[in-house]
Amino acid sequence: MDESPITYQGQLTQEDAVKGMTAFLVWRRTGYRMLPVWTIGLLIASFVLNPRGSLVSRLLPAVLFAGVSLAIIPVIRRNGARRFARDARHLYDPFTSRFSSDGFDTHTERDRTHRDWSDFSGWRELDAHFLLFEGKSNARILPKRLLGAQQDALRNLFERQLGPAA
Repeated sequence: MDESPITYQGQLTQEDAVKGMTAFLVWRRTGYRMLPVWTIGLLIASFVLNPRGSLVSRLLPAVLFAGVSLAIIPVIRRNGARRFARDARHLYDPFTSRFSSDGFDTHTERDRTHRDWSDFSGWRELDAHFLLFEGKSNARILPKRLLGAQQDALRNLFERQLGPAA
């Protein structure tokens, strides 16, 4: 079945880039992967270096480390997303994009890109954006405001080509 292509044009804003990149980093679990390893390592070190201390004095460093880490990782992600959005000026070039059964095409004044559906590893829907994942290192940010009435058609195309949202 060859449905009509979904074509849209527009321009990303810095807010689009920050929100999209933050959501991508959350999806990748950036910052949390090594937290259990470091916490357990610190817990073991506390028991080895303080064998006669009370249970609380041996547990406290690991608990504090885990708690502080859980509190600051979202801040670090958001700051990383802001840095990315600030430094990746090419993201803000006006573009035209097209989705079809053949894949994804986009072009700006300085670049043309085609991706087959097999190049994408999944997708996710947010309140104001779709994210289209290219492996674990890249995501395309698709603002819903640029899609207008085509949002349902694009969601259905993603589900047919890539399966359920991540």
